[in-house]
Amino acid sequence: MTDVKDFDALATGWDANPRIRETARVFVSHILQHVPLPPRAEALEFGCGTGQAGLQLASLLHRIAMVDASEGMLAVLRQKIDHAAIRNLHIHCGDFLRMDFGLRQFDLIYSLMAMHHVQDIPAILAHTFALLKPGGFFCVGDLEPENGSFHGGSMDVQRGFDPRLLGNQLRSCGFADVYAKRMMVIEKADARGIPKTYPLFFMMAQKP
Repeated sequence: MTDVKDFDALATGWDANPRIRETARVFVSHILQHVPLPPRAEALEFGCGTGQAGLQLASLLHRIAMVDASEGMLAVLRQKIDHAAIRNLHIHCGDFLRMDFGLRQFDLIYSLMAMHHVQDIPAILAHTFALLKPGGFFCVGDLEPENGSFHGGSMDVQRGFDPRLLGNQLRSCGFADVYAKRMMVIEKADARGIPKTYPLFFMMAQKP
């Protein structure tokens, strides 16, 4: 996984990026369009960063576990939670794969632009499947395959995902009703400062 110090250093300026804010807005709109949330739904977001997606969902869900390995990012999120007196977002700092939530399971687990920072994709998918209630949903927003320029070679990351292959991995874990579509196209300058476009996908799968 990417060194969390990279994100600790970026945390204070993270929310100032309009591209990041818009990506979170579009991702949340896809969740709300495609996921039938039950009353008093409980969710988990891994790789939550400063909470841009979770804060938009907070009023619609009973409780959200906000998981991230970067204490810097979570410090920004804590400030926002305290400022808005939000009571149903609960922060968990550390490695999602090593977290034990006991017997607790979730109606929805989601992740935006975090999966490509994970090395062991089969492990993260299996862990997610185990943490979902029967009938629960897993939603992902992330990069389609790219040449490595998105992070400029500065981070050890996945170079995006082929949605068809990722869908097959989800089915291998036991997920059903896998659905994917292109979510949006974003623009970001590469290491030389040249603007490049990167398609993002939205994927949803249900635990039977």
